[in-house]
Amino acid sequence: MLAHGYLSQYSLAEIFNLIQEGKKNGVLSIEPRDGSIDASKVAQDSTLEIPCYYVSFQGGRVMSIFYGLEYENQDLLAMVLERQWIPLEQIKELKKKLSGLTIPWGLQLKVWEIISVDRLRLLFDIQVLSQLAKIFEISEGKFRFDPHAELNYPEMTGLSLSARNAVLLGLRGLKDWSRLTNKLPAPESRLQRASSELQGSSLENDEQLVWQLALGEMSVLEIAAQLNLEIDKVRQIGFRLCSIGLTHEVAVKPSPPIEIVKPVCVGGGNPNIQISTAFVSKLIGFLKQQKG
Repeated sequence: MLAHGYLSQYSLAEIFNLIQEGKKNGVLSIEPRDGSIDASKVAQDSTLEIPCYYVSFQGGRVMSIFYGLEYENQDLLAMVLERQWIPLEQIKELKKKLSGLTIPWGLQLKVWEIISVDRLRLLFDIQVLSQLAKIFEISEGKFRFDPHAELNYPEMTGLSLSARNAVLLGLRGLKDWSRLTNKLPAPESRLQRASSELQGSSLENDEQLVWQLALGEMSVLEIAAQLNLEIDKVRQIGFRLCSIGLTHEVAVKPSPPIEIVKPVCVGGGNPNIQISTAFVSKLIGFLKQQKG
């Protein structure tokens, strides 16, 4: 498992997939370097750390995502208090009871019937699902995966998402594909399924249709025409399917040029000299006479 590196070397999709395949526990920190950070401000204040995304994994599944400077200080109860679901005095009492537990606080709050499943889903959507597209917009930066990092249970709802579906949702939510244009499948290339099953991935209708036609026989351009979809949309879908390991791109090799062989006259002579029709007529007449 890659411990650290640069996003120019390894894509987030590759990193997420490796974490899922290894069923890893730990925290993945992602430090953006794509213009979203004010570098001049960081340079002026040497004590200012660059805000990072922190993605917590348990058993290869995404448990929580936080963006900021102080990952350890995140607390699910702060989100609850902000929405005024529980009064402040009760929040203080709950913190004392929850302190030291090594299970997601949201799960314990559900067991105590203090927070409903619907509200936990809402918090998970805000905390995780709404952050995925932002993460996958990052094209430059550093990453570090710490399998020994202490998981921040106070921020976890208890809900989770497979890393592969996190990749799918993150790429699906992208609005600007300009940074990934050169990585999309070429229109003339073909898509080939990795297996005959979807392996638990939740595909939208268009994604499933493209996957069904990914038999290595049709080009991306032909698939777009077959489904009556824009070529860019099919290329983006193809990229998503490749990123989660459902398909791979098959480049089509150009056909070798056909060599034109010039005619050669038996016994010598120039094959490019045109023969007059009068000569041909006399030759045919002579041959008939000889035959007779």
